[in-house]
Amino acid sequence: MIISANGNIYECNAAGVLALYAPFVTGSANDLLAVVSAHPLADAATAALEASAEQLGFGRNRITWVTLASTDGQLGARELNSLVEGIDPLAIVATDDAAASLLAQAFDSPLQHDAANRARCRTVVAFSDFAALLADSDSKQRAWHLLKKLH
Repeated sequence: MIISANGNIYECNAAGVLALYAPFVTGSANDLLAVVSAHPLADAATAALEASAEQLGFGRNRITWVTLASTDGQLGARELNSLVEGIDPLAIVATDDAAASLLAQAFDSPLQHDAANRARCRTVVAFSDFAALLADSDSKQRAWHLLKKLH
């Protein structure tokens, strides 16, 4: 992969990190929001996060999706830290306990689950189980209430 030095240096770094961690991540070097999950999300959870990102001004298609496990192995705290710092999102959503716990290790900062947090100068919304919150209207409202704190 050839990365031009004529563009934005941050974009070049993000593109390199995306290539390095390709088995675990999809997105572009210009994405504003990172979503971290232990496993690939169900379509309903993905659609809900895309719609929320659009409503919050991040853009539906400006999300980097990080999955902790792939057929190539598992990301550790050091790799997750490198990946997140390399793509440098404005905000992060951890969709489950495993993702929130590994992010806390990666950032060396405690993250309260089912809450909005600040870590590494970013808002991090850490869910215990985002997909489960889509089961009923009240739970969806609790999820939306937390996601609004990303803005």
